[in-house]
Amino acid sequence: MLERSAQLVSLLAHSLSGFERLVVELHFIDKMPTNEISEVLEVDQDEVEFALDGIRARVTAVRSAVVKALCRSAAEPSALASVGGAG
Repeated sequence: MLERSAQLVSLLAHSLSGFERLVVELHFIDKMPTNEISEVLEVDQDEVEFALDGIRARVTAVRSAVVKALCRSAAEPSALASVGGAG
């Protein structure tokens, strides 16, 4: 299941535009506030905040999908054991 999670994270990372990657790097890695990012990238602060909101929404969706997959995966062995024990 960790392999599947890694694949989802990789897909998420590859889905980011160049601008979004810069925003992620500056905000989450370099700990730069949005007003400074907007100055560095020469864009409006609202554009930076909009990009971060979209990125967060995608991360939340991926995290939710991973949790659901983990729950299904955790339920499968017990379901298979009960089926196997019934035969």
